[in-house]
Amino acid sequence: MTGFGRLRNLGVDIDLTIPLKCVDYLDKKIADDYDKLIVKFRDGKEESVDFDYLDPVIAFYLYGRSFFIKDKPLPINTKEAVDFFIERAKTKWLSIPYRISQAHLAIALYRFGQKKSAKEIVNSIKERSLANDELGRFWSENEISYSWKRAEIETQAMMIEMFNEVTKDEEAVEDCKVWLLKQKQTQSWKSTKATADAIYALLLRGTDLFASNEIVKVSLANKEVKPDKIEAGTGYYEKIYSANEITPQMGNIQVSKEENGVAWGAVHWQYFEDMAKVTPFEKNLKLKKELFIKVYTDKGPELKPIKQNSLRVGDLVVVRIELETERCRVTFGFALSSAKKHRRKCCGAFLRPQDRTHFCGHRKCGLKELKNAVLRP
Repeated sequence: MTGFGRLRNLGVDIDLTIPLKCVDYLDKKIADDYDKLIVKFRDGKEESVDFDYLDPVIAFYLYGRSFFIKDKPLPINTKEAVDFFIERAKTKWLSIPYRISQAHLAIALYRFGQKKSAKEIVNSIKERSLANDELGRFWSENEISYSWKRAEIETQAMMIEMFNEVTKDEEAVEDCKVWLLKQKQTQSWKSTKATADAIYALLLRGTDLFASNEIVKVSLANKEVKPDKIEAGTGYYEKIYSANEITPQMGNIQVSKEENGVAWGAVHWQYFEDMAKVTPFEKNLKLKKELFIKVYTDKGPELKPIKQNSLRVGDLVVVRIELETERCRVTFGFALSSAKKHRRKCCGAFLRPQDRTHFCGHRKCGLKELKNAVLRP
């Protein structure tokens, strides 16, 4: 039902037969649930029971139902249930600790005519946010989870829709888009559901990201770069210079962007150097390598740092790699050749001998060991 409502919100002409059948079913379901609630909590106990029931599923129903208020008015028994939950949402929305559900309630309240309460929710959510030029607008609480109520991409998409519709806050919308696009650039939108929600939010309102064909202009040594091929839609292009074309003056780089919105780019200088002459450099990305010898003691296997000239033939060397960025830190090692299920307190991971790669879904999982593994870019 919600998917059909969003399609129509984007201007797609849809057949309402299926979504209105969904509305009929959900209206009946919410009315039945409300009746059961009344029987359970109000059977002569109005004075003794705190009757403030509200949950994420109800918030999601109110949000989805709000797309079709004009197409299908609420039946009498459903209206009683909806009015009840709307009144609870106005004062008890903080009882739901999930931002995606709070955004569902804010939009639903706004569409059902409770605009003051809706704006209070939005203002509260915005006050809890952080913003900077690099990451845009985001929230410090961790929304990474297997639960749909804490899905980070879907939650950010709801933030964009909420700011757009309830408070018409274009600045917050564009800032939220920056964070959403940054996840695609540096990590991924982890599912088809996340991708669909992200695209809906990006295309819904605010600045039309595809309205202009202007590209980001780059000049090296006061000479504009002329791209050979530009990717349609994204404006992505690259230019490669051979060694004999490169001059010291190319270190003077100028970038200009005529349209509003966010853009990313990078300049890479590739050259060959003696490994012994490479010096450490740390900024947004830090890479650390440590070498250990695996020895077996009465207490079990232990890792001992390798000292100069301490290696002997037959020693098992374990390499620990720490890769740290501004957003997360991952530590992994490599050294077993057979498939093995690795379990830690925080996560599980599976090693396959075919590609000898290792994945752990937890950001703070510590050391992972893979024997005879091959590092890949």
